[in-house]
Amino acid sequence: TAGRTSLFCGSWYRELVLDRLSGRLGDKAWSRRCDEVNEFEAQQRDEGTALIKLFFDVAAPIQAERLTARDADSWRRWTAPTERPRSRDAEQAAWSDLFARTDTRWAPWLLIDANDLDAAEENALSAIAEALGKAIPSDPPVEAQRAAG
Repeated sequence: TAGRTSLFCGSWYRELVLDRLSGRLGDKAWSRRCDEVNEFEAQQRDEGTALIKLFFDVAAPIQAERLTARDADSWRRWTAPTERPRSRDAEQAAWSDLFARTDTRWAPWLLIDANDLDAAEENALSAIAEALGKAIPSDPPVEAQRAAG
């Protein structure tokens, strides 16, 4: 609703890529689903929603190292999805195509180099703060000004 903030992590973009890699989406269905994402995001923009799309990109060796460390920590253990192995090249190609098809002027993608976690967090927070600074008026609503007298 208006005035609320929501975060979507691993949302429909990941589902699209997984469906593409598994063969559940052919070329025509892939294009249609990407168009549906763009249409939905345009509707959100038209209703005043600020969309900030971030993708945290991690090199394969660093990702493997982090997942191994996470698996060794019983508090942070992560279970890999039980799906057939896929080519990293095919996965990167699917993501690249998704970015190309869903990077719009009203909802552009920002790829964050996440090999350095501290820098990635700083870059992501800076991007969010900048986008919200542009989207949210700095003056309080007229009603609040009247109530304050």
